[in-house]
Amino acid sequence: MVTRHQFLTMLHDLLKPRVYLEVGVQYGLSLDLAVHSEVAIGIDPQPLTQAKNNQILFPMTSNEYWESQSGGTIDLAFIDGSHLWEDALEDFLNIVRFCGEFSVVVFDDVLPYNEAIAAREPQPGDWTGDVWYAMVLLEPLLQERGLKTARVNTFPTGSFVVWDFASGDGAWLDRHLRTNPPPSGVPADVLYRFNALEAEDVVNRIKEDLCVSQ
Repeated sequence: MVTRHQFLTMLHDLLKPRVYLEVGVQYGLSLDLAVHSEVAIGIDPQPLTQAKNNQILFPMTSNEYWESQSGGTIDLAFIDGSHLWEDALEDFLNIVRFCGEFSVVVFDDVLPYNEAIAAREPQPGDWTGDVWYAMVLLEPLLQERGLKTARVNTFPTGSFVVWDFASGDGAWLDRHLRTNPPPSGVPADVLYRFNALEAEDVVNRIKEDLCVSQ
């Protein structure tokens, strides 16, 4: 099983995104993977690293960042922020406004391996929070619109990928998305990764859908 960073590296090498953006920088380990990008944007209210090379750090919340943005295309995005489903969902809705047809969006921490690490309160170690619920809400709606999605079997806490965007306009999501509080307990298909694919298979699917046609 590959790690989240190995999976991200595979995507960077495949897509060579001109603009990379991530929500949740911490020590900058994933931001450092954007070696092919002209600019790597990191958003974190308290980053524990300094910007280097092609990086631009925005020490603010993602909501504060999005309020100041009006244009441009995000080629690859990584959502690894507060670990609460509503914040991850809001970040996705904002990112979609800047996605083109070749953009890819990755969520981290969507496949907790036990109930304890899926709590909304921070836990020591591999705390995922309830980001899994944002994935469960989005999957059917995105697939209905013809976008491609995949749960990815990455170590330690899984990934969720969205690609094949037909348009950068995310207004249809806001109109159709209906949210309720998550159910008590993590569903078995999430907890035991029943529908998760291996990273190499997902990268190959993305390559077939996005890169072959370019």
